[in-house]
Amino acid sequence: MHSYDGCSLIVLDENENHIAELRISTYNEKEKSIELSADPILPEGISKYDLIIMVQPAPVKCIGVLRKMLGRKSFLISNEVPINKRVFERFNMSTPVVINGLIADDAVYPLQRTIAATLVNISRNGLRLRAPANTFVKGNTFAARLSLKGVEKTITATVVNYKDSGSFSEFGCRLLGTV
Repeated sequence: MHSYDGCSLIVLDENENHIAELRISTYNEKEKSIELSADPILPEGISKYDLIIMVQPAPVKCIGVLRKMLGRKSFLISNEVPINKRVFERFNMSTPVVINGLIADDAVYPLQRTIAATLVNISRNGLRLRAPANTFVKGNTFAARLSLKGVEKTITATVVNYKDSGSFSEFGCRLLGTV
């Protein structure tokens, strides 16, 4: 099992609404209890919450029953289930992108003809592009220009997956940097 000491803890109500984000000070695996580093302000009259423990390699969702002992609040937890929820929120968009180079051995090799693509969504560490089929294969690293909120950016990214759909493909990419 995991040690949850020091992990972030997200507290949700029965409707999956975010109530609080806390830090776990200690986890007692034998008792299945989480001691909190600060006394949370939680709604009165509710004792059962959904909890998300931000632990590596994947967050864990569980049920937490609030208890008060010696003036401090803690949770008894049960039904721990790893979740494959995205850590960083995706933002959908439809923004033109111009792919202007491939990167290999730390050098940018300009393309003779740029490739027009569309930025489908972006998150803190990745993006999804829609481009002509067979533009990339998994592992390709590229440079591209795009404009976000009127600001021109050059990005570098590596293709980590792709899905073909006729004459176009969607490429999932890990964002390496911006200029």
